[in-house]
Amino acid sequence: MWNVSDKLYLLPEIQEINRLPMHSGGLPYRSREAVEPEKLSLDGNWKFRLYHRPEEVPADFAAPQADVKERRVQVF
Repeated sequence: MWNVSDKLYLLPEIQEINRLPMHSGGLPYRSREAVEPEKLSLDGNWKFRLYHRPEEVPADFAAPQADVKERRVQVF
C-alpha cells in the first residue's frame, strides 16, 4: 500500500501524481454533420467560499445539505 501524505501541497516539487500528459481536448460534436459543438455553459450563479488553509475545509463541503456561509458569484 502506498503511504501518500494528505498534505501534498507542502511539497512544491510534486507537480503531478497519476496524471496523463497534457493535451488539447477539443470540442466534441454530436455527429459529423453537426455545426455546433456540444458544450455545457457554466454561466450563472455559483456558491463560493474561500478558505485560507486546507485544514479549514469541512469534510462534507460538497454535500448539498452542508451549512456553509457562502456568497454568490456571477459567472460569465
